[in-house]
Amino acid sequence: MDEGAGANTFSHGGNYDEEKEKWERPPSSYGSMKSESEESEDLERDKDGAEQEGAVLPERPAPVVMGSQIYQSPETLYTMNTEQTKPPGALVIETGSGDLDMAVDDYEDDEDEEDEDLYVTNSPEPPEPAVFEGLMQSDEGEQPGRLPTEQDMPFVFTNILKTLTPLKFEEMYKFRSWLKLTARDLKDTDFMEGDLLNFVDKMIEVLGHFKTLHFTISCLDSSGMKAEAAQLQKVCMKALIRYRLTEEINRKKKFVFEGLVESRSQNSLNQIFVEPKISTRICGAIDPSHEFRSKPITPLEVPDPESFTLLKNLFRLTKDDGTPVRTVATTGIPGSGMTLHTSKFCLDWAETTANRDLECIIRLPFHRFWSLKKSDSEDVSLLGMINNCTSAFKNLECYLEEKDHSKLLIIMDCLDSFQDSVDWLNTPPLEDIRTAAPPEVLIVNIVRGNLLPGARVWILGRPPAILQIPPVLIDVFTEIQLFSDEMKEDYMRRRFTPEVAQRVLSHYQQVPTLRILAHQPFACWIMATMYPHFFKRQSYGKNPPRLTPVITNLFLIQLNRRLSFYYYQPEVKTMWSDADKEMLRSMGKMALEMLRRNTDVFSTEDLEEYKLDLREVVMLTGLCTELPAVSNKRRFSFIHYTLQEYMAAYYVFVVFYQDSKNVLESAGSGKFNFSTLFRQSSSKAHPCKASSLVQCAVYQTLQSPLGQYDLFLRFLCGLMNPSCHVSQFGGFLFEYRTPQVSGLEDVAKVLEDAIKKAPEDRRENLQECKREVIQEDM
Repeated sequence: MDEGAGANTFSHGGNYDEEKEKWERPPSSYGSMKSESEESEDLERDKDGAEQEGAVLPERPAPVVMGSQIYQSPETLYTMNTEQTKPPGALVIETGSGDLDMAVDDYEDDEDEEDEDLYVTNSPEPPEPAVFEGLMQSDEGEQPGRLPTEQDMPFVFTNILKTLTPLKFEEMYKFRSWLKLTARDLKDTDFMEGDLLNFVDKMIEVLGHFKTLHFTISCLDSSGMKAEAAQLQKVCMKALIRYRLTEEINRKKKFVFEGLVESRSQNSLNQIFVEPKISTRICGAIDPSHEFRSKPITPLEVPDPESFTLLKNLFRLTKDDGTPVRTVATTGIPGSGMTLHTSKFCLDWAETTANRDLECIIRLPFHRFWSLKKSDSEDVSLLGMINNCTSAFKNLECYLEEKDHSKLLIIMDCLDSFQDSVDWLNTPPLEDIRTAAPPEVLIVNIVRGNLLPGARVWILGRPPAILQIPPVLIDVFTEIQLFSDEMKEDYMRRRFTPEVAQRVLSHYQQVPTLRILAHQPFACWIMATMYPHFFKRQSYGKNPPRLTPVITNLFLIQLNRRLSFYYYQPEVKTMWSDADKEMLRSMGKMALEMLRRNTDVFSTEDLEEYKLDLREVVMLTGLCTELPAVSNKRRFSFIHYTLQEYMAAYYVFVVFYQDSKNVLESAGSGKFNFSTLFRQSSSKAHPCKASSLVQCAVYQTLQSPLGQYDLFLRFLCGLMNPSCHVSQFGGFLFEYRTPQVSGLEDVAKVLEDAIKKAPEDRRENLQECKREVIQEDM
């Protein structure tokens, strides 16, 4: 039977003995990648050439059994470059080490017999990994980096080949049969045809070397060759860990799920991700832009563009002495997308598009540590913690006990979720990964480098948490900046068709404050979620969008996220407690007082004055942030001055709606006392009217400098629209089917009168206030 028939017999379960005899033949060279029939033709052609020209080596290729590296003469070099069937630089497997002259003599004496003896004597020997190291990879220090040697293809190929070579025909047949049941990406001919070298090469070509390793170990184990499987797993431990981690990352991070659990949509992370601006200086990341104010009340630092770095290059930064950074801390205002950025970093690593030089990435989110702490469970070891977060190290824990982990990255996200104090400087040292300890002890010793020595650590969290870490423990502090105008447009265009994206952009850009708020990634996401949904209604889009519903959505989502993420309430059933409502009222009262004082920064003393908990307000609500300290004094602000104006209006509205009081009647701006103008609104017998409240607010706004109360007035008018206080606040702040504010027609008349009498530079905002009250497009 010819060779083609033998291959088919193997494939379809034919003549077993004949196929067994064929299997015991020598494999063809990995370098030549020829079929056996092609090799026979070449040998015949070479033999004829030898009879005509003698033993001049340049006239025919060396036998495939010989290692090409041993020839040093110019003639041999010429032969290699002109006669071999693979291009220069191709990978050629050494299959023997015999002397060239002896091989040629043997070949000429008896081709078939001596070839067989030669192959039997010199069975295939896998090449040294150094022959292939660094193929198709960048230089050291550049992206995407070089795969570590023990995770690179040549190392894996060599050890798979070394494991499979000693197998007998029956064992190999059984192995291939198991592989056929497991590896669905391979064709039937790929399983049963070809010699061992070509077979392994085909597996790697189709599956990739990591998956090939996984399937090889699995099928060896299933075939009863457990010793071989265990040995291959031991030798290729790092490659197998990387495979498990990449599969886990691809499963969990490749797609982003947005919205509530019951209706969330799925998007490809690579498709929607916008590369962030990350600064190596912490300035607060507050946008100073305002619709009416030309400059912020408190001067804000702006990072130098030269301080920006790419997300993928965070661990290519260097310290002042030129050594690579080991610990990086990243922060940003709430809603800046820190968790999304860690997902993108991991996905790029898993897809080998960046940071290939990292052996593995372990995610240890702080909320896992807090869950253990909160449950009052027993102490846990780092090994137990890692196994709790990932299954990649199952049966491979010995990797974590190595002394050097300089190629290992630990990502610890959301430091603010660990709601307990951490003693960064006085915590006792811990070096054994199997020793159980309280969660905070593990955290500190990971950051210090006592656990998993040399491992790189990336800590992320909101500013109030990150800024409490002693600088001596962090090599570089970084901060995620807001979107630029180009990034806002890129964000929309990545999510929608060009037509829908342009419609959304044109819609919200009609309102200057919405254009400003869209610099915040979270606000940009809210508009990208709201408007395409509203556009499904044919009547929507005829009028410019209202400002108040967007801020109210941001307000509600952040507060509900606080309850679900930090207090484990179900996302679809978040309930605001009386304490939550009282905290928000106090925050609004403080915001109103800040407007009166014409300031946008508050301190710990201000929080104490209004009986507000610093951690709850600044860290967990998602509405505030911490600024860099001045003279060692902590400073805080709302994530944008517009939100401070909204919170002030929120407080005035809630007191009016729930208590029927006008808090503005006791207000004074230094010159005016509104109690004399609106005294009738303070009595329960004469409940405050919406028109009276708005008239008071209009008067206060017009008597104050431009920009001090203008947006406050617009938000107050917007909250009186039923779409806000009934539709949006219903079920959270107020009961469902709460009664609507009455007298909105009188409110509109108050605003119309004000428009007629107001100065020219105030009329446009008053017109917007009227639109906030009467427009029904939600």
